[in-house]
Amino acid sequence: MRKHITIRTLEDARAYQYTLSDTAKITVKANGAVLKATTIPGYGIGYPQDLDISVKWPLTPGAATRLIMLDYSADIPEDCSLAFAIGDGTDRYYWNGAAWVVAAAGQWNTIADFNANLATWTATRDFELWVNLVTTDYGYTPTLYEIKLLWEGTFDYNDDLVYRTLKPYLAAVTAEERLAYTMTATTTTVDLSTFAFEAGYTISDVVEAYNHTDDPTHLTNILSSYNTGTGIATFTGAQATGKRIMFVFQFSPWVMISLSEDYTELEKVPAIIVSSFAGQNKRTRKQLWTVDRGTSVAWLSPDEVQTDFVAALELYSPTGAGIERLKTALQARAEDQPYLESAATGERWDLMLGEPMRTPSPRTDNLKAITVACTILRVGMLQGTWQQTTGVDTLNLSFINQQQDRIGSAETIVITE
Repeated sequence: MRKHITIRTLEDARAYQYTLSDTAKITVKANGAVLKATTIPGYGIGYPQDLDISVKWPLTPGAATRLIMLDYSADIPEDCSLAFAIGDGTDRYYWNGAAWVVAAAGQWNTIADFNANLATWTATRDFELWVNLVTTDYGYTPTLYEIKLLWEGTFDYNDDLVYRTLKPYLAAVTAEERLAYTMTATTTTVDLSTFAFEAGYTISDVVEAYNHTDDPTHLTNILSSYNTGTGIATFTGAQATGKRIMFVFQFSPWVMISLSEDYTELEKVPAIIVSSFAGQNKRTRKQLWTVDRGTSVAWLSPDEVQTDFVAALELYSPTGAGIERLKTALQARAEDQPYLESAATGERWDLMLGEPMRTPSPRTDNLKAITVACTILRVGMLQGTWQQTTGVDTLNLSFINQQQDRIGSAETIVITE
């Protein structure tokens, strides 16, 4: 089993989208969530005391087998507090003393009750964490800066990065291609499933079709619909035997990881082959910690090592036009989602593509090939010794030094994974 700390802040909404319950009553200032001052009848300008004013983050630690504890960084004046809940993407849940149930208005948990029962949450590993900002004094607001979730699961950082994250990312590239089909009978439908498979494509959608024989400039789109389940394309009218139909369709390339020097035969094209993968620019960040404020137990992580990885992506297509379309589709994918999201941890790593280089195909002389360098930035890995510390002063957490091996004078238990 491997432990991991997932941190969510309010610094960058693009990187990890958070949601505010009501922007008229809660806002973000100086990277902290605060109640929003408004006019209070009979009081003047003050902070609202409405139920369920909150901020939530989606979390996707797919490899998690046990959620251990939630911690937070906040400023909480007297007469202010935070409350907590978990969600499945549809409903908010709180612990009612016996089970996690859908929460009604005003139903939240203290951090102690939340953490005491968090390990029993098994509904989904794609969930939301909610934090409720509460004040009973119109003159004060709590300020929430970040949340930290400690969990454990079985996963390998390298396997997660290359096979479970990068490969599906590349497989989601969607490119356009054209195929000509000669009608074998006068009909309004064509089964493209076998035809496309024999041509080496896996069609995800057909977007246009033209009767090239009668309309060589492709002015009239004759496609009525395409059934992705059956592979049946339906025309707006019957197309006669012998007519040549030009289909414009979308496909995803075949993706393969081939990191050895042995020759690898392409099973189909168009294809993207990851032919090399190497780390560079390693740097060490300070240790991370989480504290259970109900039990006064803290976990201190080993140093986090951040590494930039560079992958060589070889693109293959039977034609020059095809290789250009595949290159353009890969670039569009990187522009639309310029990051990888770990399948195991849900962490996001920035991704950049280099300039494509046209190269002789190293696998066959009959294909066109381009190589693109893909850089994945600041991939963090926690590998080594975790330390469990008991007796932490949860009322004075500011004294915790993240770079020390011990927290205050409390007892430290060394856990080696």
